[in-house]
Amino acid sequence: MKRPYRLFIIFSLIIGALFGLFYVSEWLWPELWGSRSLGNNLYLINWEKGAKIVVYCKNPRGNTCYSGSYVVPAGPVSATKEDVREAVTSEHYIIILSYLIEQDKYKYYVISKEYGELNNPPLEIREKFLYPFEDYSHFSNKCDSLGINKIIPLGWQERNLE
Repeated sequence: MKRPYRLFIIFSLIIGALFGLFYVSEWLWPELWGSRSLGNNLYLINWEKGAKIVVYCKNPRGNTCYSGSYVVPAGPVSATKEDVREAVTSEHYIIILSYLIEQDKYKYYVISKEYGELNNPPLEIREKFLYPFEDYSHFSNKCDSLGINKIIPLGWQERNLE
C-alpha cells in the first residue's frame, strides 16, 4: 500500500472516531453538553450567561436537550430575571430552587411528573402540574403533604433567611 493512501485511511479513522465519540457523548454524558434529564421530557439546561432553566423537550438528541419550551422560568424575558439554581427529582416529582435576580430572593417549585399526553405540554404543565412558592414554609408543607420532604437538599431553608 502506498504511503498517501495509508495516511488517508488513518486520517479517516481518526475523524470517524471523533464523530463517533461526539455522537456517543450525547447518550452517555449529556452533562458535557449542559443538559440533565429530570424525567418525563423535562430537562435542566444551561442557558444564556451561565443561567439554568427547566424546559420541556419533546425531541432530545440522545439523552441531551439543547433547547425546548420554557417551564421554569415561564418565558424568555423571565430567564434574565430568574435563574434555576438546583433541581432534584424523584420518581413522581421534581423540586426546584430558583433565584429571583431583581428581587434578590429565592423561589421554590414542585412539579408533578404525573401527566401523560398533553396538547400544549409547557403551558399545561405550568397551569396544572407546577406549584410555585415564594415562602419556604409553604413549600416545605407541600413537600410534606406529598411525602417528598426527604429529597429537599440541606441548606434550602437557610437561603431565604436574612
